[in-house]
Order: sequence, then structure tokens, then C-alpha cells
Amino acid sequence: MSKCPYCKSEVSLEDFFHHSSKITKKGKPKIKLGEFKGVQMKQWLGKTKSVLVYVRMWACPLCDTILGFSEFHL
Repeated sequence: MSKCPYCKSEVSLEDFFHHSSKITKKGKPKIKLGEFKGVQMKQWLGKTKSVLVYVRMWACPLCDTILGFSEFHL
């Protein structure tokens, strides 16, 4: 588990995505991650705006402080 550097609360990857969980036939929990809960945006890069990049903004679910940004592909 990682911790938010601002509010010191424990944050897991499941906190950033909609998820569903179920118990398998063997009795083990299985978690399926869905859509991203945070902000997703498009950003043009370069002087001629020739490259389109999709960006996710990761924020702490408890204190709502921005933790970082990452690129992703559709």
C-alpha cells in the first residue's frame, strides 16, 4: 500500500477506479477494475500542435490533492 504524502492516508489502485468484486468458486476474491474516476483530458503537444496526448490527473480520493499526471492510450 502507498500513502498520500499530504494527508498520510493509505491509498490503493482500487481507489482511483470504479470496481466490482466477487468471490470465485474456490473462495478467493476477484476484483475487476472499470472506468477511471478522476479527470481525463486531451492535450496537444508541439509548436504545430501535431501530437494529441490523452492525460489522466491522479488526485488523492480523501484530501483531493493532485498527486500526478500520466499519459494513456485509448
